[in-house]
Amino acid sequence: MKEMGASLSFATAGGGHELVNRIIAENRASEALCHATTLYSKESVDDFIDSTPEKYVSAPVALELALESSMRNLKRFGPEKKVVIVAVGVTATMAYEGQREDRINQAFVAILVDSTVGITNEYQIVFTTKTRAEQEQELGDFITDKLVNL
Repeated sequence: MKEMGASLSFATAGGGHELVNRIIAENRASEALCHATTLYSKESVDDFIDSTPEKYVSAPVALELALESSMRNLKRFGPEKKVVIVAVGVTATMAYEGQREDRINQAFVAILVDSTVGITNEYQIVFTTKTRAEQEQELGDFITDKLVNL
């Protein structure tokens, strides 16, 4: 990200937090990371995207999170920006102790590259791992791979 002169922002709800921690742990992370917003309640998601979605863990909500994150990043630079803005929106249902056997743990990811250009990549991940920690790792690896290969 730093090499391409990008400013990265995240909005995560339900998953993706481990990746944000990885990025923050890097030296000089602030050169590439503008902001990371972690939303835990439905109300916080509603406030962030300024609407109440029919289904929270969905592709449209991931895209709304990425769009709002991008707009907040854009405010930092203004209309004369000289950077590429990359925004990631994540919404997920992840494993928890005592969950139903038939429950599907999944994530939706939207990666928006420079909202003025309009390049958007959307993904759905159905987790193959069993624990929340493993799912966070799987999700983090997936998003990292997508960001590295932009």
